[in-house]
Amino acid sequence: MVNPYYNFDSYKPYQGLGYLTHQASKLMVSHLEAQFAAHNISFVQYKVLITIREGRAMIASEICQNLFHDSGALARMLEQLEARGILTRVRSEKDRRRVEMEITPAGHDLLNTLLMIVIDFWNEVLGDFTKQEADQLSLLVRRMTDKMIDLQKVKD
Repeated sequence: MVNPYYNFDSYKPYQGLGYLTHQASKLMVSHLEAQFAAHNISFVQYKVLITIREGRAMIASEICQNLFHDSGALARMLEQLEARGILTRVRSEKDRRRVEMEITPAGHDLLNTLLMIVIDFWNEVLGDFTKQEADQLSLLVRRMTDKMIDLQKVKD
């Protein structure tokens, strides 16, 4: 590290980035959970569906890794989503041992509704920001997250 941002004497935990990003995340999840409740879906279930939709993970183990989620809890969640007709399990045509998750048409309809809720939320949150400020914030958070991913890779 070239130029430390924090030092022991000046660090104020409740003004630090860790606390602030954690608070922002908790407040976002709380708000969206309340909105999603009308659709009988949790924020974690929404994240699973988005992960599948965006092609970031298609099988249970990949989803666990991508979302840092417990495999047992995820298995139960996938079963619930499948029972509700939101997603289905399909054997891969390339590798018959691989069981991939696919979102059903009803799941896509639900996900589109949830995405509008998320978009409306973020537009309200960012309403007092200029486009340039919102873009800069997004860039900075992405850089910070990428650095954390790099640090995790070194640790593993």
